[in-house]
Amino acid sequence: MEVLEHDPATPLPPPQVAGDLAFGDLAK
Repeated sequence: MEVLEHDPATPLPPPQVAGDLAFGDLAK
């Protein structure tokens, strides 16, 4: 699954995807 940087103008993804993005932010 591709993890794209979140755009403020983009609607928030489902909670499960948001969790994946949170892990991505921590890994930065």
